[in-house]
Amino acid sequence: MSTNDSLIIGAIDQTQKLNVTTVPLGEMPRRIAYQPETKSLCVLTSNITTTPSGEELSSCFAKLVDSVTYEILDSVPLQQYEEATSISSVRFTDDPQLYYVVGTGFAPPSERMTFLIKKSTDSFFQLNL
Repeated sequence: MSTNDSLIIGAIDQTQKLNVTTVPLGEMPRRIAYQPETKSLCVLTSNITTTPSGEELSSCFAKLVDSVTYEILDSVPLQQYEEATSISSVRFTDDPQLYYVVGTGFAPPSERMTFLIKKSTDSFFQLNL
């Protein structure tokens, strides 16, 4: 579950006791992926700020989170107008490493209402332990 600026992670143990942890992110969580092998989460977030002239600016981040301590290990800002749309944990053939793959699209303010993304990218992140 998420709020406007944090991620709430909960689990029910065998005695049906609910354990809840809130992870303050400072931005709105949008997507999440988990790697049990690295005990990490990658959370895609967005933050909307308003300029003095009233223009809304969106900034997105890929945040790497330790799934045991919920400490934010790293935060990678995406480019201007780049919106995070998907995330997955993947392992490629003949490569023992795990990666987080982040799918993004570029949506300048002038084109946001048309729902047409003219450019998209995939970014690959590897956790080095």
